Amino acid sequence: MTTHSRRRFFRYSLRTLMLVVTVFCVWLGWQVQKARNQQYVISIVVAENGLIAYQHGLIEYQGGTDRMRKLSKDGPPGSTWLRRLIGNEYFFRVSRVEVHGERIDDTFLAAIKRLADIRGLSVGGPSLTDEGVKHISKMNRLEALNVSGRRVTDQGLLYLKDLKSLGHLGLVNTRITDKGLVHLRSFRVLTTLNLNGTPVTDKGLKHIEPLTNLLMLDLGNTRCSQEGIQQLNQTLPNCHVLYTPSPTTATQQP
Repeated sequence: MTTHSRRRFFRYSLRTLMLVVTVFCVWLGWQVQKARNQQYVISIVVAENGLIAYQHGLIEYQGGTDRMRKLSKDGPPGSTWLRRLIGNEYFFRVSRVEVHGERIDDTFLAAIKRLADIRGLSVGGPSLTDEGVKHISKMNRLEALNVSGRRVTDQGLLYLKDLKSLGHLGLVNTRITDKGLVHLRSFRVLTTLNLNGTPVTDKGLKHIEPLTNLLMLDLGNTRCSQEGIQQLNQTLPNCHVLYTPSPTTATQQP
């Protein structure tokens, strides 16, 4: 190899090395940011006495020495010494979150939407609004979702209509109305639906009729009537309806 050829070789090798280092630094920065975001979510959930489940069978919750409990034989990924060195957040992958409280707001949901491996999510609180629910609409791997809070309205349900993999949807104590139920038509694989504590009436039940896979429907504390539910049962005979009339509906009945 001539001197000129060696110079060209080292010049291209140096460029390749710089490119590899740059790509690695970008990847490492992304991993660090992802781990920090997950740790932020975990800290809020634990502070609110919530629950976190991980892919590898661990469940974490507030409770002193019982904070971490193993549910399966499979251990977390990665070597023990490496996890102790750089932290569990680089290896643990959150699969389910259940938390309700004052700190559960739109900012929290903006962080939780970045946890790409979550399959189950249950959130609620007085500070949660439709804008927070909008963040959930990006979590297209969700299979079960519960959202509660009086500031969640029909607009929030509109944001969720593209989550077509949902098998369970809970909208307890939200302000979802008959008008908003039209957005349920996109949830074709839904098997359970919880509308307990919402102001829906018999007029909204027609939007539930296309959900032919529905097996359980909770209409407790709504404004629906026995007659409306009986008519719905004729369309969805395999669906078990839980029903307790709201105080307002009960007083109106003869």
